[in-house]
Amino acid sequence: MNEEQMKAFKELGVNYSEVIVRFMGKGDFYIRMVKKLPADKSFEQAREALEQGDYAAMFEATHTLKGLVGNFGFQKLIDDVYPLNEELRNKPYNKEYIKEAFARISINYQEAVRVIESLD
Repeated sequence: MNEEQMKAFKELGVNYSEVIVRFMGKGDFYIRMVKKLPADKSFEQAREALEQGDYAAMFEATHTLKGLVGNFGFQKLIDDVYPLNEELRNKPYNKEYIKEAFARISINYQEAVRVIESLD
């Protein structure tokens, strides 16, 4: 990873020295795994569930997304996904909060995808 890419990851909230430990200290392995995030369906499933008002399905999708971005150390996304996932555990649903939270997640997720795609 070059210096510009490292800076971009830092802007996503990645503490590279901490997260690389999860990947056995192998930066190339970390990058290989991170590059798989855009192909994961969790974000799209959460978006579709929100559009359909299926909050149980949205909970499942955001729970998976939370695990993925957590393992990759994307702290900005974690900071948004975690509270949304917790909100989706409780009824009645605060639909306005859910909609606003997912809008923030969408922005940060697209930024993460942009950074990941710049790794090629």
